Amino acid sequence: MVQQSHHLLVLHHVLLIIVGFTNTFIWPFCQYFGQLMLLWEVSNIFMNLRNTLKYLGYSRSSTVFVVNEVTFVLTFFLSRIAPMPMFWYQLFYMAAPNPDFWRPEFVVGRLLYCGVLILQGMSVMWFLQILQSVKSHFKR
Repeated sequence: MVQQSHHLLVLHHVLLIIVGFTNTFIWPFCQYFGQLMLLWEVSNIFMNLRNTLKYLGYSRSSTVFVVNEVTFVLTFFLSRIAPMPMFWYQLFYMAAPNPDFWRPEFVVGRLLYCGVLILQGMSVMWFLQILQSVKSHFKR
């Protein structure tokens, strides 16, 4: 399980770099979407803090650990899950009408948005796993 999650995490960040940065620097109308994708990473602060707390020996029931867990779940939801509908609305109804979006040389950019589907699918999968973990933690 740990090894599989590690590979998915690496894949996630490789796709984010390709999709986010490539489009942001090449196409000006994609700058908003690239910045939104960077916002998705806000929750990593609390995920890394969680790992640090575990390394330092804090128990999962300690106040600092529980507060960090709740903050992680909230930031993950607010930065990754909640913006999804608005992201796709803005892509299809604001970016797609832009003439640059349909230029032949932007075919790679349009295909890279398929990578966004993968990234967001992975975020939904991880959020469901996070909710399961939180649920099991509070059942104890």
